[in-house]
Amino acid sequence: MSRHTKGPWEIVEHNWAATSIYGEGRQIAHLEIEEDERDRSICEPEMDANAALIAKAPDMHDALHAVLLFFNPLAWDNDAQQEWERITGAKTCTSRDLCDTVRKALGVEEKADG
Repeated sequence: MSRHTKGPWEIVEHNWAATSIYGEGRQIAHLEIEEDERDRSICEPEMDANAALIAKAPDMHDALHAVLLFFNPLAWDNDAQQEWERITGAKTCTSRDLCDTVRKALGVEEKADG
């Protein structure tokens, strides 16, 4: 299986109907809506949301990998530890680090206690 272009991926909006996603200095995706296809007030927010979702793909990939690492302790070895650190930035394997990684991938802020 070949590897995807490393993140982060950057969104570049060309105009309201055309947006590209770049990674490692190369265009990796292009989204375009026919300008006369639908109303701009509907299309533009949808285009922005689609581009944001695509640009989060590397973080989502890492978050899913972290879930597999977390829930498969029998396969925990030095390689798994290094991969966990690369993904989460943490030396220990905790549910808090896993949740933080998933929140980052989803673009969700942690809710304050209280």
